[in-house]
Amino acid sequence: MVPLPQLKVDGSDLFYTESGSGPPLVLVHGWTCDWTDWVWLMPLLEENFRVIAYDRRIVDDSTGQALDLSRQAADLAAVITHVAGGSALLVGHSQGVVIVSATAVEYPELTHGIVVLDAPYAAPDAVRPVMAQMLTTLGEAALDGDDDKARRTVWSLIEGMISPARDQAWMRALIHRRIEKLSAVALHADFTSLWDGEEIAYQPQAGDYLSRRTCPVLVLHTNPAHAEFERATFRHSDSRAVVLPNAGHWLQIELPHEVNSQIREWWRNAQNVPS
Repeated sequence: MVPLPQLKVDGSDLFYTESGSGPPLVLVHGWTCDWTDWVWLMPLLEENFRVIAYDRRIVDDSTGQALDLSRQAADLAAVITHVAGGSALLVGHSQGVVIVSATAVEYPELTHGIVVLDAPYAAPDAVRPVMAQMLTTLGEAALDGDDDKARRTVWSLIEGMISPARDQAWMRALIHRRIEKLSAVALHADFTSLWDGEEIAYQPQAGDYLSRRTCPVLVLHTNPAHAEFERATFRHSDSRAVVLPNAGHWLQIELPHEVNSQIREWWRNAQNVPS
C-alpha cells in the first residue's frame, strides 16, 4: 500500500496532494473545510500549474493549543519550502486567504503572488458584535466539550453564506458533514486565529496590514465594497480585484471555470507570458 504523502511540521503530519505540471501553486482551504474543497478547481488549474493542496493544522498535536496566524503562516511556509520547492503562487479561500496574506507579509521571498477568494478579513465595525458573540459561544462550547452546540453555532453563521441562486442539497450536505467531523475545540481554535484580534480582522486597521503585501494580488470577491477596499491596499501594479456577482461564499466550488479563467489570465499577464 502506497503511504499518503505527509509533511512533518513541529511534530505534526500535514497531509498534502500534488498534481499537474508547471509553476507551483499552493491551495489553502478555509474554516471548517479541508483540501477536498478544491477538487472542483484542481483539474482545471493542473493544465497550467503544479497544484499542491494540503490539510491545514488547527491545533498543535503536542500541546493541544490553537495555532495563531503566525504559526499557520509558518506551516504554509514549510509546505512551500519542502513541497513546492522554494516559492509559489498561493491561492486561499475564506480563512485560507488570511493565511496566504500573512505569508505574503511575513515570507515575501516565498510568495510569487496570491489569489484571494471571498476574504472574510477587513470586516466593517458592524460585524464586531456578531463575531464577538461567536467567539464567546464557541469558547464556552470548547470549555464544556459541547461539540453539538459548537456545530449548531457554526452552521447558523455559515448557512447565510450560501447563494440562494446556487443553494443545492449536495452543497448543504457537504458543508454539514465537514462541520460534523470537527470538535468544539477545533472550531473555536480556527475561528480565534482571525477574529480575536485587530490587525487584519477589521477596518480600517486591516488596510495597513494588507498594504504590506508587495507581491501581485488577485482578489475575487462577491462583495463590491470589499473588493474596493482591497484595491486601495494594492502595492504591485499587476494586482487587480474582480467582483463575481450572484455567487455564494464557495467560489471555487460554485464557479470553478470562472475562477480558473481569472487566475490563468491574471497570472499570464502578471508574468508577461505571451498568449
